[in-house]
Amino acid sequence: MIMGKVIDLEIIEEIYKWRDEIILNITREDVDVYLWLRNEYEKGNVIDNTVFQFIFRSYYRLDSAGLSDEQKTEYFKLLASGNIDLKVILNRLYALPTLRGGNTIQFSFATKLLHTIDNDKPIFDSEVSTVIHKVVSGNNKEAKIDSAKILFDYMEDLYLEFSKNKKIQEVIKKFRTRFCVDAKKITDYKILDFIIWSLGKLKRKNKTKDLKRRSSISNSQKKSNLILIDTLMESVREPMRKQMQAKLNAELKKGNPSQFLINHYKKGLGL
Repeated sequence: MIMGKVIDLEIIEEIYKWRDEIILNITREDVDVYLWLRNEYEKGNVIDNTVFQFIFRSYYRLDSAGLSDEQKTEYFKLLASGNIDLKVILNRLYALPTLRGGNTIQFSFATKLLHTIDNDKPIFDSEVSTVIHKVVSGNNKEAKIDSAKILFDYMEDLYLEFSKNKKIQEVIKKFRTRFCVDAKKITDYKILDFIIWSLGKLKRKNKTKDLKRRSSISNSQKKSNLILIDTLMESVREPMRKQMQAKLNAELKKGNPSQFLINHYKKGLGL
């Protein structure tokens, strides 16, 4: 528990430190599409609302995750039902194979479903994982589902803790000011999701830049090393050339020169 608190405080400090960059990294489109999806869901009848389903799949990246049509159909049935039992959702989606024919734990998409039903529920994805340093683990379906439930409970506690923090509230206020949204439009928990998601994107982007920078430095160092090696080799070759040229000249002056030695010296001189 103490370790958890330390990590939580580190995340809070990181969010506060990068608050301006975090808010600027969130676009008006990110917010507007979210509001549109929320309003459409509240109208009901998402099963027949193909436009809602299309935009939802695009916004939450369902179409690029290798889900089968059967899984997507089941997903929107679950969304329409209002079921908020995480384990039930994970089991129902696991029962249907992906496009590759496998059965997988769709924890991230399950949290997006739950959040759409209840806007105070947290969302988990790769960006959030980058910030909180947690993933689903386990060697079988049951273990992974249990791990997902533990992680989800942890995130709910985390968001509750964050929502009480003065520094986090300051960042939430900055978000509301920039996008002109009150608590009726977007909950504090959803803004927290935007904030953590944005921080995760920034961290992954900076990590990529750092890797490219290191690669560039490494390549530059390699070139420098090669130039240094060539310079050192040249300093060795030049005396050897002079010595070999002298031996070749001496051999050519002989009355009966050795053709073998002449060829050997010429080869060494690159002639």
